[in-house]
Amino acid sequence: MWDLIAVVVNFLGLCPADMAPIKYFCIDKYEAPNVKGAFPLVMQSAIDAQTWCKERGKRLCTEYEWDTACEISSGPCNNDKQWIPWSKNWRHDELWQGSRSGSYVNCRTSSGVYDLIGNVEEWVISRKGRDWPYTLKGGWWAHAVSSCYKSNDFHEPTFQFYETGMRCCRSLKIVDLVQFKNGIFKMDNLLSYSY
Repeated sequence: MWDLIAVVVNFLGLCPADMAPIKYFCIDKYEAPNVKGAFPLVMQSAIDAQTWCKERGKRLCTEYEWDTACEISSGPCNNDKQWIPWSKNWRHDELWQGSRSGSYVNCRTSSGVYDLIGNVEEWVISRKGRDWPYTLKGGWWAHAVSSCYKSNDFHEPTFQFYETGMRCCRSLKIVDLVQFKNGIFKMDNLLSYSY
């Protein structure tokens, strides 16, 4: 059923062009700043991420949404670089080994979402039961065990480092689908549709 909803949402253009429809929400196609070919924003805390998304009329993705959007891609993804231990003598630009968003063309989901695995860890709103309200997902450029379902929930919301970034989501309002209805497409038919 959700696949059908995503097709309808995509067809109707209910997600902005820089976002992909996934079930009942839209997710940025690229890591923030959500621009193909741009370097991801890094050194971002969860607080920074919340603010950045809100200023753009979006919000930080929930852990469930991020997991739902993520699929194992055919790869490769940017997660096989050598980690350089941080010291006070290093500058961020000397440590950074990330890539421009979308440059690993096979590191994408079938919905057209790039770099969920590797490149930068992405802040999300934690599921219930975690110690902190925010979690990092997807791994980063020097994290060979990056995957859709691995989480880094060891950091407080103000933590920022040279591999922490984010992407945003937006709820798909049921009103968006119902407004299209006007006797042509009934929401109850969509919700009762089964395969």
